[in-house]
Amino acid sequence: RQGDFFGPPVNRAARIMGVAHGGQMLVSQVAEELLRDRLGVGLTLRRLGQVRLKDLAQPECVFQVVSEGLRGDFPALGALVVAPGNLPVPPTDAIGREIELEALGRELATCRLLTMVGPGGIGKTRLAIQLAANAAGDFPDGTWFIDLSSVSDRHLVPQIIASALSLRPDPVRGLMGTIRAHLENRQLLLVLDNCEHLLEECARVALTLLDAGPGVRVLATSREAMRIRGEVVRQIEPLRSPGGEPRARPWRAVSLTEFPAVQMLVERTVELRSSFVLDDSNASAVARICRELDGIPLALELAAAKLQFLEPEQVALALRNRMRLLVGGDRSAQPRQQTLKALIQWSYDLLNEEERLTFRRLSVLAGSFAPEVAQALIAGPDITAEDVLPLLLRLAEKSLVARDASAGRFRILESIRSYGLLQLQAHEEVSTWRTRHLQLFMDAARTCDADFRGPGQSRALERLDQDIGNLIAAQEWALASADMESAVGLIESLHVCLNAKGWMELASRMAEAVIDAPAARAPTLLRAKVLFIAGNSSCRLGRFEAAIQWLEEALEISRQQGSDDLTAKVLQPLGICAWDSRQLELAGQCMKQAIGIARRRGSLREVMAGLSMLGQFHRSQQEDEQAAPLFDEGLEIAITLKERSSEAIILLNLAMLAIEGKGHRSPADAQPMLERVQCLIAENGLHFLQGCLHDTRAALCVIAGDRSAALKEFDLGETLVRETGYPRDSADEGFVARWRARV
Repeated sequence: RQGDFFGPPVNRAARIMGVAHGGQMLVSQVAEELLRDRLGVGLTLRRLGQVRLKDLAQPECVFQVVSEGLRGDFPALGALVVAPGNLPVPPTDAIGREIELEALGRELATCRLLTMVGPGGIGKTRLAIQLAANAAGDFPDGTWFIDLSSVSDRHLVPQIIASALSLRPDPVRGLMGTIRAHLENRQLLLVLDNCEHLLEECARVALTLLDAGPGVRVLATSREAMRIRGEVVRQIEPLRSPGGEPRARPWRAVSLTEFPAVQMLVERTVELRSSFVLDDSNASAVARICRELDGIPLALELAAAKLQFLEPEQVALALRNRMRLLVGGDRSAQPRQQTLKALIQWSYDLLNEEERLTFRRLSVLAGSFAPEVAQALIAGPDITAEDVLPLLLRLAEKSLVARDASAGRFRILESIRSYGLLQLQAHEEVSTWRTRHLQLFMDAARTCDADFRGPGQSRALERLDQDIGNLIAAQEWALASADMESAVGLIESLHVCLNAKGWMELASRMAEAVIDAPAARAPTLLRAKVLFIAGNSSCRLGRFEAAIQWLEEALEISRQQGSDDLTAKVLQPLGICAWDSRQLELAGQCMKQAIGIARRRGSLREVMAGLSMLGQFHRSQQEDEQAAPLFDEGLEIAITLKERSSEAIILLNLAMLAIEGKGHRSPADAQPMLERVQCLIAENGLHFLQGCLHDTRAALCVIAGDRSAALKEFDLGETLVRETGYPRDSADEGFVARWRARV
């Protein structure tokens, strides 16, 4: 990876090196097999026997290199001989869990009962086996694995433990008495795997085991904690996956190698399909698969089984029906671990009726949500608002809902949510709860828009970050239920914030989905509004041909309907499109008409936007003295309206004029402007402007004679422009080209 070796083979080599004495040469069993018939004259490999190496679940047979001239008498590797036990040898390596294993190892060394909790398929069993293998050297009387997944009768738990320890019950002491007597004065580790369906009995047995002697430790895996004295509970998280935030550019393969979920999916796929390669052509699809599956190891294993026969793009597309797709996998696994649906069904069946009701309703929530959102959504005659939080916490304890303690929010992993929606459909409740969800997030979108248009821009963008998954899901339901008024209302409330975040691609995609809906074909103001949003976003992305098509249709409808406000809005991006195609006279006319209509209507916000745009147009024509007063007036309005993103944009334009000594300003005037822009970006989350800020700073560095700093700033600007997908207009391109040429 990136020109270096990584993964389990490196770990194995390091561990073998770690147990060698000074001057001693050791090799693994794999190396011995490869070298067996190819050793030079006078070289032999002496078998030292099997040893348990730190971090490796499977014992390793180690060999010493023997040759004349090499020292051969070394102390035995006695401290590393394999301790007794019955730990299974997992068929695959634990990928991406190095940090967790270290942290869990420290916990196990200091507590006597450690319970790892998490949803089904998260990899608790695999981690427990690896953790026990790592700690085997600390338990001379062995590490013992007790699988409870197939035990349905709680009375059989002691019998399963006794069988694992090869104990026959003493008629006098009874079964638990026999186990207690065996454990006295012993130092061993007992792994109780899959306790969730036998919690009460496992809790009782665990206390008895720990009371048997101070040398006994218990490591448990469960979807819910036992909640007994001395228990330390640790939540097992999914493997880290590529983020779900909107992206302006496709993923590149080199950027994905840092994500453990991607590493696991690729490695498992290569095991089944040796020709598979992660490259730039399939990177975005692989990223989507990992993200859609939330980095759940079992789901990734099942997806890898499909990638044996299908391409990543096909699997990513089919994940919309993941409960049918993710079937198969390891035939030796429990039946419930061979399909994702069966695995989640196992957890669902353990809920009481009130918990099932809550879980089904929560499944309409996509992404993260605050407790008050859950209350507003699901409270009703059968579940009171006061009951929602306790029920939410119970579902979190049972690993069906994930809790983000730092943010005070919750989320349902996407695969678990898909199962909940299936249950909602089976109970014929989809329309009721998705419509309620739509209404709730229509209100959220309107609040976000109102905050952004006032002094609360940072709050609005933070809310957008948190709620974007639910807002997209709300619009999908509005389209599915042919509720065009809500579908248009959502994107109308969101598009300004989306553009301010630099998410023009998402704004365009959401608008296009409405345009293509059969119920939105009539030439109404609703259609015109969404045509404007699609055209404006495409214009910002530099897709002028598509933008013109949508904007011209929007202009025609808005004029027919007599909507001056919408006409003024549409004329602005139409002017930019004309500007790009070098129809300069038409561009100027469109922009001036837009400002004139906005002034007549008293719409300060549209006046401000038009002034900023017309100023840029004049800058591109080297008409700087005409541009400066337009920017000055626009800046005054932006400050009055507390429009922070517009203020930052206009300040950047004025700073560029100042750097070139235009608009009655000098380069010395630019520095305080750029300092104000940096504050606005940091305080309001306007990261899409960071690239332009670097461009402008670079020019100041050129003036100061700092060539190295100027090149660094230019490179940062170029990288951010490329990554955000927020292209420079011709005025800014000309500015950058002139100053970069001077370097």
